Amino acid sequence: PDQNELKQDELKQDDLQQDCFLCANLLVTGTDVMDAIEESHHTFCGVLTKLFSREQLPPSLTEKDYSQGLLCTSCKDLVEDLFRLQQELREVKNVIVNTFKNSQNKKEQTAKADDTDSEQITCIKKE
Repeated sequence: PDQNELKQDELKQDDLQQDCFLCANLLVTGTDVMDAIEESHHTFCGVLTKLFSREQLPPSLTEKDYSQGLLCTSCKDLVEDLFRLQQELREVKNVIVNTFKNSQNKKEQTAKADDTDSEQITCIKKE
């Protein structure tokens, strides 16, 4: 093979090599950012887009296309951990809020029952 053919082969190999979307390390294999996380309908891209939109990042990073790229195993695991923790946080928040709501409803019902009891007692005393 001549020198031009070797250079073209090298260019083709360079095109096949990709960096991790997050850490920029060279990938051997990777997970597409458009893949679903675990068994949900959420994608790695969606989680990262939401995360980055809440952070104060420079325009050069906010204008980046989050739907293109691959994640290395470490970064994939980090995003999956973030997703799992967000789900757990949501569940815990719901339990706390529902516990508080239920306790307030019980207080209101107890207060109404006390009012009703005192009204009945008042009525009985007047007779």
